[in-house]
Amino acid sequence: MRCDVVIVNYNTDFYLYNLLCSIRDRLPSERLHRVHVWDNASSDRSLAVLAAFAREVPWLSVGRSPVNVYHGPALDRLIREHCTEPWVLVLDSDAEVLADFFPHLPPVDADPPAFIGQMNAAAHQLYACLFHLLLHRPWYFRLPPFRHHGAPGIDLFRYVEEHGVPYRRFRWSAWVRHYGQGTLRAVLARSDTANEFFDFARQEDCRAPASEERRAREDRLRHDLDVFLSGWSQGSSILAPGVVIDCAPSEAAPRRPSLAAAVRAAGRRLPGAGPLKRALLRSLTSAENEALEAAYAIGMNQRRGEIRCLYRRVRALGPKVVLEIGTGWGGTLYLWTRLVAPAGTLISLDIPPWELDDPGEPDKLALFRGFPRAGQTLHLLREGTHRPGARDDVSALLGARRLDFLFIDGDHVYGGVRHDFDTYAPLVRPGGLVAIHDIHPFRSGWAADVPAFWREIRDRYPSEELIDDSAGDGCGIGVIGI
Repeated sequence: MRCDVVIVNYNTDFYLYNLLCSIRDRLPSERLHRVHVWDNASSDRSLAVLAAFAREVPWLSVGRSPVNVYHGPALDRLIREHCTEPWVLVLDSDAEVLADFFPHLPPVDADPPAFIGQMNAAAHQLYACLFHLLLHRPWYFRLPPFRHHGAPGIDLFRYVEEHGVPYRRFRWSAWVRHYGQGTLRAVLARSDTANEFFDFARQEDCRAPASEERRAREDRLRHDLDVFLSGWSQGSSILAPGVVIDCAPSEAAPRRPSLAAAVRAAGRRLPGAGPLKRALLRSLTSAENEALEAAYAIGMNQRRGEIRCLYRRVRALGPKVVLEIGTGWGGTLYLWTRLVAPAGTLISLDIPPWELDDPGEPDKLALFRGFPRAGQTLHLLREGTHRPGARDDVSALLGARRLDFLFIDGDHVYGGVRHDFDTYAPLVRPGGLVAIHDIHPFRSGWAADVPAFWREIRDRYPSEELIDDSAGDGCGIGVIGI
């Protein structure tokens, strides 16, 4: 397989440089036809990055739109008018390729799927993450195009789901890291008060300020960019002849719907809850299958055999109070609501992962709030576990009670998973359980810190490893008895 790559950039210069370096250094050149970057009228050093990089590699095509036409319309123009290969890899500018994924892609036979993607089912329907997605271009021409929208592929993926168009699932997050919120935070850093998302960015930064780890990473990336551009003159933003592509907007960009409208839309859609409702109706064999199928429809990165075993362990425990760290799309949170006692309490502690181009937080929270059964109480703490006071917030919700079950699937760096265990495991009662996800190493090296931490602590407690040996790579759940 050989593919074109499409990237839409808006004021993420150091992230963009990091992504281009990762493509150059970690993907075989024979797999790349052209890498097309559409710059949406950036005001930072993005054009200088592109001009300098285009002189170093043969596969980069660059263009600059005079106005910001937004993510979806730019992707559509690139795919339709500039790509030529049957397969097109879509990447966000604040992503990073971790390793060569081509040998690990699912087989593509004579009847190719419409896309190979990782599901983001929090959108109440089939929806693949657009920050790493492999599209089959001939199929794309037969599907509704990407559009100007908080979720620009919503029409495309709805058509795929409703018409039974074939697609393949692939765990892109093991091969491509998405840093997220790069564009949103750049709006605030530039004091871009004219931007329609400036107030939104300011509120979110106050609510969830950048972590020390993120600030250190961005400082390192800025330094790398400074070094790269240090040898270039003021004219370095002039693109070489033959590199520029036509990025003139084909039509005026429509206005983005307000967040208030998104909240109202979520309320209208929630009673139907498409994939969740259909999964529940199809699953007639047992409560266990019913719960698992519904959780996968919502969105859950768990191996079936592993999460089924954990489901049974927690069910036998009969929990009344549960804390989940790292809720993501909400699949496992839904599972715990099926297992917690009717008058029980669930606490979700997580940082919202949404972006400037996909501000889906209101929809996600509306979905989560529909999970609890009658009498259950759900607390959604949208904050990082490292934030000073986060543990106090959990303790205040617990009062004199202790946790029966703690599920850790949040920060996957060593210091993060250790902090989560050391800080929140003491809140679990004697006889309770702690489960940690991703304890089995991936060949790609993704999340290697979690298996290292697990090896350190597993012999200190009564423990069990739930690992699907048939998969042979990654995931796994470690269970500890307190």
